Amino acid sequence: MHDRTGDRCSGTNRDGGPCAAPCRPGRPWCAFHDPDVRERIAAGRVQGGRDKSNARRARKHLPAEPMTAAEVHAYLGVVFKGVIGGKLAPGVAVAAATVAKAMVQVAEVGHLEEQIAELRSLVGWRRAS
Repeated sequence: MHDRTGDRCSGTNRDGGPCAAPCRPGRPWCAFHDPDVRERIAAGRVQGGRDKSNARRARKHLPAEPMTAAEVHAYLGVVFKGVIGGKLAPGVAVAAATVAKAMVQVAEVGHLEEQIAELRSLVGWRRAS
């Protein structure tokens, strides 16, 4: 049994030397060398990277409802002033403008889909089943 105080991990470090960490209770390895735990640690590292991603941070600041054109315009104005005033990096403005352009395109497609649906209902168009 490897749960006595003072037992050291049977694993080796990157430099090939013995690991100095204490063993997990009943195991010959520390938490980082234990094969049963290694996969969970790796998955945690990946998830940790996702949680710190720019996309995740951006989602935290998004409003719950779609923004109106006036709201998008107002935000872009704030970003523009921030860049001109030296408070925001120009890359932030590029990213904001890119997102705003995509939002406009999505809104236009949605509007076109509504118009097509309305026209179809006016002419009695039905899809063939």
